[in-house]
Amino acid sequence: MSISAICTVAGAVVGAFTLLGNIILFKKTYEQTERINHSNSMAKYYNVIFDDFLIYKIPEARRYIRFEDERMKDFSKLVDELDAMLRSALYFKYTNRDFYKELKSKINELESYLAECGNNRNYEQDEQAEEFKIINEKIEAIYKCVNDAYEGNTKK
Repeated sequence: MSISAICTVAGAVVGAFTLLGNIILFKKTYEQTERINHSNSMAKYYNVIFDDFLIYKIPEARRYIRFEDERMKDFSKLVDELDAMLRSALYFKYTNRDFYKELKSKINELESYLAECGNNRNYEQDEQAEEFKIINEKIEAIYKCVNDAYEGNTKK
């Protein structure tokens, strides 16, 4: 076999590997682009469904909670907003069931806690601050749940 034939075969082999590499690179780029496009389209749903609740409605409703005569009062506005948010999020019951179940669980946990606090006992002055702290932590857990799902950190 002559040197020119060896060079021709070597060139063909290099060309084949280059073509194969380009095909693999194209496939990876396509898959990455599809994931980004899917994430961008899902982000729109999160924005439409959750923005008003997380930015305005829940913080405003939280401000109404107070203590009067050692009893928690005016927590029903927050419960109503949480219920409305969960109803608005029904889309995710069918597209991201794990997220929806986690969100529902965290909302139910906070609602149960508020009902327990508001209906079952009197709170001394020093206990009231602790109750607000616990309520805030439960609200933060709901926000984290939504943010994690928005960022793609949940199962689908």
